[in-house]
Parts: sequence; structure tokens; C-alpha cells
Amino acid sequence: MLSMPVAAQGDPLRGVWTGTLGNMAVHACFNGDDGDGVYYHDRHKALIFLDNEQGEFAERVGYDDPSGSCWHLSRIGDARASGAWHEAGRQLPIELSRVAWTARDEFFDSPCESMAFMGPRLGGGSLASEAAEIAGQGYTVLRYVPPAHFDADDIFIQTFALPGSGLADARINHALAFDLPRGDVSDEFAECFGMHAAFRGMDGYFYKHVQPELLTDRWLGDSENNSLYCGGAHPSHWSLRRVFDRYDGEEVDPATWLNDSALDRRVLAPGPDASVYATVADAFMPVLLRNWFTLPEGSAEEDVADRADCIEIAGRTQGWDFGLAEDGSGMAFIPQVPHVATPCAETVVVDWAQLEPFLTIEGQAVASSFTKAD
Repeated sequence: MLSMPVAAQGDPLRGVWTGTLGNMAVHACFNGDDGDGVYYHDRHKALIFLDNEQGEFAERVGYDDPSGSCWHLSRIGDARASGAWHEAGRQLPIELSRVAWTARDEFFDSPCESMAFMGPRLGGGSLASEAAEIAGQGYTVLRYVPPAHFDADDIFIQTFALPGSGLADARINHALAFDLPRGDVSDEFAECFGMHAAFRGMDGYFYKHVQPELLTDRWLGDSENNSLYCGGAHPSHWSLRRVFDRYDGEEVDPATWLNDSALDRRVLAPGPDASVYATVADAFMPVLLRNWFTLPEGSAEEDVADRADCIEIAGRTQGWDFGLAEDGSGMAFIPQVPHVATPCAETVVVDWAQLEPFLTIEGQAVASSFTKAD
């Protein structure tokens, strides 16, 4: 994280400020690059955008909801700023003091994304829990309940925990709990909301739903659905699966179950950050496409055409997500399609019999753990 100077060079307002509007305590931040800002009353903590209009800051709530109020800051110094708030003939004094802040990193360096500005808004949530069951195995649903100053329709975060008291399940639960907010700007939803606050002066949208699809004494397969908008051209939507071995609590990479006939592998970012990126090989693509979901007889021509289009798009997609089928009958695959083709991100299930020629020895062991159980 980068420490920023108390007064930013070139823009006297850029930074985080605390103070009062009338007799109400407030937090404010100004990006500096576009002249806009955002603030909230410490009591309510709901964001109000400050739209810079030739030196006057018009208050806006949401995308386009002018409040009729505005700020005029007549004195701006290194440590203090003051002015007045105006609305329909009313006027209240504004007194602000600059506070130190730290950027998230070199790429996300807006003061509106910092803990100094966002921190007071991130506390106060709670965790709701509920017992649930899948295939006779119990688990606990964990859902984040945001504080009242966040719109409940803008945040949904749900994961789960296993009931086991052993070290392996404890390690899995630790990994699953990472999705729950901890009250810091490093939380995924806080990063998203901070970006949107800096960009539009309002909160974003964050949806994450993690749930078990397969739960046995040996394996946990979960699915994760994500949808978020943090600013920019359009929202992002994606799904993925993870697999955990309940014998040791380790997360498993299902790509290691597939041999070089199924996947083409190459090294990315050689050096300390080197990693292996696996894409679907030409020999394996027909196996995936022939297992695309089927339509019932008499389906509408439009649905038939959409299915054909999705198969064509998937056939050109080398990047796929790998996981376990929810019934343990094989592996599940999701194509990583472009945003415009999100409806084509269908799950394709390939059974162990079809996968047999494409399995590594690790994959054969996993398949055996299911087929012998049958």
C-alpha cells in the first residue's frame, strides 16, 4: 500500500477530509483529477456525490438525482478548508480538516477508495447462519447482513461452512470464510464500492453466492456465482467451481486431472510469478460440445438457433473452468465466454467413461473414488 502526502501536489482539495456541515459530522474526499468529490454524514453514512460545476459542488444522490443543495468552499489550505452549504436560501457553515490516507495500491490510488474514507462505512454488518443439508450431509449457510447505510439490494454475499471439527474441514472453512467481509478496504465488496465511489460518488453492486454442489466424506465441490458493477462500461458476471479434498483440506486444481490430450499448457509470466495456464486442446473440444445440454422436442426455433450459436461460440473458446459434476458422475466445465455471450456460459457435464482417455493418473484416482463408491 502507498502512503500519500498530506497535501497532494497540484490540487489543494485532493485527499480525505473530516469536519462539520453545520453541527453534523462529515467525511469527504476529492479525487483531484476530475474535481468531483463525495461525502457522507458520519451518523447516516450514505454517500452523496459532489458534482463540480465551475467551482460549486452540486449534491447528487444516485445516478441523476440532484438534491438542490451545493457546497461552496471559499478557503482551501494545506490542512483546513471552509465554506458554506446552500439550499433554497438556507446556509450552513462547512469546516474541514485534512486527514492522512493510504492508497490501496499504485493502480487504485483514489482517496475515495482508502480506509480513511471508506473505513467508517465498512463496520456494523452482521452474519446470519442457517442449517442446511445436501445429499444427507449437513452444512451451515453463512450470509452477510450489511449495515443499514448500504442498500440491501446492492449487496448479497453468501457462503457456507462444513460441520466437521477436524483440521481438514477447518482449513476448508477458513478458505470459504474469505468471501465474508472483515471490515477492511481489502474486502472484495469494499474494493468494488470504493472504486464506484471514486468514479460516480455512489455505491456499486456486488453479488457473490457460494454453495456446495457435491459433498461427500471425501470431496467438496462448490459453485460460485458472481455479478458486480464497480464502474466502467458494463457489469461483470461469471461462474466458477472449486474442489476441496476433505482428507487434508487442500483445494484441488481439477486441471491436473486432465492430460495433454485434453489440455494445452503454457507458462505465463516467467519468473517469480510464473504460473501454468491450461486451455482446451483441439482433441478434447468435440467431447465438450457433444455434451452440451439438449432441448426438448418441439422447442422454439429461436431456442434451437440460440443453442447452435452458443455451441459455435464455446467451440472457439479455449479457456474453460473445471470442477466436479454435482452428482459425482464426472467433471463439470464452464466456457469463459466474452461479456456479450454471457448466456452461453452453460455448464457442460462429461462423465468419467468419456473422460477416461483424457485423465492423468491423478484424474484416474479421482474417478475411481466415485466409481468404486457406486
